[in-house]
Amino acid sequence: MKKFFILSLMATLSACGGDNNFDDISYLSCQINSSHAVYVIDREIDVAQCWDTDIAYKSQVLAVQSCGKQVNLYLKSRYSDPHTVTYSVQTTHCQ
Repeated sequence: MKKFFILSLMATLSACGGDNNFDDISYLSCQINSSHAVYVIDREIDVAQCWDTDIAYKSQVLAVQSCGKQVNLYLKSRYSDPHTVTYSVQTTHCQ
């Protein structure tokens, strides 16, 4: 029974089309998605922030870590009392 399950799983996975090659994904930018700043103008400025990465990250974990550092530098340079923001990495360059 175990062999049948493994063979079924292998057949199912191999039938999943080859167009979705996740090995080719590169994370190219870092963007603030939302801001909890007190003032509306600060929230608008925050969510307009996007940075292209220096390198194309293949690892989402490394891309998110790098993005977090960039966001923290931005917040510290702009605000004396930083607030919470959410951010994400993208597979496209900033626009």
